[in-house]
Amino acid sequence: MSICLFCHHHYIEKPSWSKIFSNNKSESICQHCLSNLKKLEGNRCTKCSRILLKEYSDVPICYDCNRWEKNQLTQSLIVRNYSLYRYNSFLKEILATFKYRGDTIIASYFSQKLFDTYQAFFSNAYVICIPLSKERLHERGFNQAELLVEGWPNKEYVHLLMKNERSKQSKKSRRLRLQSFQDNPFFIEKQNIDLSLNNIVLVDDIYTTGTTIRQAAIVLKQAGANQIFSITIAR
Repeated sequence: MSICLFCHHHYIEKPSWSKIFSNNKSESICQHCLSNLKKLEGNRCTKCSRILLKEYSDVPICYDCNRWEKNQLTQSLIVRNYSLYRYNSFLKEILATFKYRGDTIIASYFSQKLFDTYQAFFSNAYVICIPLSKERLHERGFNQAELLVEGWPNKEYVHLLMKNERSKQSKKSRRLRLQSFQDNPFFIEKQNIDLSLNNIVLVDDIYTTGTTIRQAAIVLKQAGANQIFSITIAR
């Protein structure tokens, strides 16, 4: 009998030959919760992982990314964002429980999934977590992005980025997020840091419009970073 990391209900995991012979670890969540996690699969934007409609199967990037790439300020800031799951109502509630109600054990489930993605696509890149402001960190007690990389190797620059306090992005509409792009809250405290020729992978929980990732990327590019990627739980 196991306890689901998400709903905390007891469940009995069904045995399978594949798990026995492949040494696959338990999912740590019940079948009901697992079925509500919708993986991002199929025809996806090669920039941000957004699911593309079938009629646009010959288009490599979505409308939003096309706009980012046409803007001289944001062109080629990130090479690729890889998100794991759709941000549906179920995952929205799970991430709210994790971030705002302090159920931090939830991070352990996603941490392994994100690390598998990191190893598969970005293993030569330095890992940098999207930071919280000092005020938000004090209020919450933890940075969710840092919990998502606990136990990962290669975290040399995990505390490199800093963030000023400002209004919450989650409270802003899509239009306001995009409009506030130049109001960049990120900075690097150590001005003598040299990221020349280093590839960076940013880690965060949710990719919404891409504003946060690109704001962080601008600062890292100014410090000499080469290519910048990102990994998030949800898109």
